[in-house]
Amino acid sequence: MSEEILLLDDDPATLSFLEGVLSGAGFVCSTVSDPAQALAAIRARREIALVVSDIYMPGLTGLQFADQLNSLTLGWPAPAVLLLT
Repeated sequence: MSEEILLLDDDPATLSFLEGVLSGAGFVCSTVSDPAQALAAIRARREIALVVSDIYMPGLTGLQFADQLNSLTLGWPAPAVLLLT
């Protein structure tokens, strides 16, 4: 199983930039623009090992997202979270 980085940001330009840099460095990436989408993706895909998240988003902040992620019961270790501003 290949590990994956999930990119979470409400800004499409930032998502595109991060995906280009990380994919260019050889990482497998997927993108979502909403914390609820990120939580659904994490529940569905065990291969997500890291979430790179914006800290300031409408709805949930990156910190609130990380709290919700850590409260999930997944049956496997939750991915690490890296918060960006």
